[in-house]
Formats: sequence, structure tokens, C-alpha cells
Amino acid sequence: MEEDNYQRLRDYSLKLLSFRPRSTNEISAKLREYCAKKKFPQNLSDKVIDYLKKQKFIDDLEFARWWIDQRHSFKPKGLLAIKLELLNKGIDKETISEALKGDKEEKVSEYDLATKVINKKIILFKKLSREKMIMKIRDLLLRHGFDWDTIHKVIDSYVQKA
Repeated sequence: MEEDNYQRLRDYSLKLLSFRPRSTNEISAKLREYCAKKKFPQNLSDKVIDYLKKQKFIDDLEFARWWIDQRHSFKPKGLLAIKLELLNKGIDKETISEALKGDKEEKVSEYDLATKVINKKIILFKKLSREKMIMKIRDLLLRHGFDWDTIHKVIDSYVQKA
């Protein structure tokens, strides 16, 4: 009976991982929730986590690198926002720092990411007055987690063009 429950829990975890990579913390929370729902012993989730780590199906450093790459490619965000997202996913600060070191080698600059965000909205902003345009750019970039230096550089380059 316990072996059947273990198998079901393992299959569930693999199903979750088939959609996208996940952090150890995310998988652990989902497995605990599943165990509570199905009235499985909680120690089964620990066994499944150990199995997933041994098989290298979950690796927080690789997950953090994947998350950063996704943010650069599809939903550009600044370093502050990315770090916060990873912390919320249960990734520790050292792992985040290590993942960001690898990212710096690829040289995707904050400025490039910020301009990628602005380019989607700039048509709307160009119809506004200079002051409103600056305010909209600033607010948008702040919401996306960019630092002040990057925001000022982007504003300077877009206001000069307008």
C-alpha cells in the first residue's frame, strides 16, 4: 500500500515537472498538499524529493538559471524583481547570486531589458506630454524591478528621441 502511494506521489511530481522546471520548495509544497489531500503519510513527500534530487530532476541552481533566462526572453524584468521572484520560489540568496553570475557572462544588460519593456508601450507614450511620458516610463520600469540608474538612462534616451 505504501509503495503504491509512493508511486502515485512520484508520478504526480513528474507530471508537475513535465509542465516546467520547479524549485525544490515548490515541489515540496505541492507534494505536502497532495499528501494531505490523499491522506498519505507526509514522509513519502521527503522520499520523493530525495528521488527527484538523485535523478537530477530538481536542482535549484538550474531552476534559477532557467527562471532568469525566461525573464530575459519573455517577460523582461530588472534584477530586483527577478531576485524577489526567486526568493518567493524558495531559492536561497547564495544560489540566486550564483545563477546571476552565470547570467552576467551572457551580457544581457539591464538597459537592453528595460528598452525591451518600453518598446512595447512607447507608441502610447509618444502621444503624451514630455513630463507625462517621463512619469509613465519611470513607473513602468519601477514596476518591472529596474534600478534607478537604468531608469534614468532609458528616460534620457527616449526623451531625446521624442
